Amino acid sequence: MRNKVKLLFEYIIVILLISTVIEGIYLILVRKHVFSHAKLSVVISIICSAILMLFANRFIKYLSNVRYLKSSLSKIDKMSGEEFEIYLMKYFEKMKYRVELTPLSNDYGADLICRKNDEVLVVQAKRYEGKVGNAAIQQVVAARDYYEADSCMVVTNSYFTKNAYSLAEANDVLLWDRDDIEKNIKG
Repeated sequence: MRNKVKLLFEYIIVILLISTVIEGIYLILVRKHVFSHAKLSVVISIICSAILMLFANRFIKYLSNVRYLKSSLSKIDKMSGEEFEIYLMKYFEKMKYRVELTPLSNDYGADLICRKNDEVLVVQAKRYEGKVGNAAIQQVVAARDYYEADSCMVVTNSYFTKNAYSLAEANDVLLWDRDDIEKNIKG
């Protein structure tokens, strides 16, 4: 949906830009007596179109952020793993982190690398139906070392096993389950 809206806005902007350029060319070629006004008209139209495109892109990004961050837990439960990573990316960007999504495979245990000031946080996103176990904790600990991060966390739309909580505590891993999503992101 987001890509369709963005594409629509871009088409509208391109059409406006092309129409203003055509109008300027028409004025230059057909109505030579308004030559100086036509040049000015084209330049102003191009500048206005560029500004409009910039604001349209920012507006689309804003709408995308709002849409993701206002997702209910039932919608989050229906997201793909990749969509859940994007959801978390939007949250951390809102919290003023610079966020990098890692590749879908060979990510060394981190789905997001979040940077703020000199702090580096690696995040493992687990969009699960069952409880998240030790493997996720082991993966994010490995990612913390690999990416030389200061801290790490695992975020799930589900819950963690007791063993996962024990392993996380022993390795200084922050865990967020669906209740934490409700409290920290949605709250």
